[in-house]
Amino acid sequence: MRSFQNLHNRSTLFGDRDTSNTNPSIFDSVATKAKLDDRDLDMLESQDEENISGLSAKVKILKNITGKIGEEIRSGNSLIDTMNDQFSNTGSILNTTIHNFKTMAAKESGTVWCVLTVFIVCIVIFFYYWFFK
Repeated sequence: MRSFQNLHNRSTLFGDRDTSNTNPSIFDSVATKAKLDDRDLDMLESQDEENISGLSAKVKILKNITGKIGEEIRSGNSLIDTMNDQFSNTGSILNTTIHNFKTMAAKESGTVWCVLTVFIVCIVIFFYYWFFK
């Protein structure tokens, strides 16, 4: 089983390494050897400006896209709100209709309902055979 007591101690984890760098890195030697003249600096600056202008154009495109996404979300939310209001109105109309049916059913006798049900079933069967046969 491995002990996790010494995980906070860097020298225990990685061994005793000398942190001073006696050998210069490749990049340090390249940086000291490379001497840039004005032409090279101008070329690098123009490349930077081209890159900046390309990034600016991309940022403008992204800003335009996010603006259009925001407009679409707002229009979608307004559509959803309108649909919610319409469904609420429909629900109240259906509740009123069901209440009226219950009131009518309580006042009418069972015979009238049976005759009405048989009549509706006969009409459905008639239209079924008329349209599909």
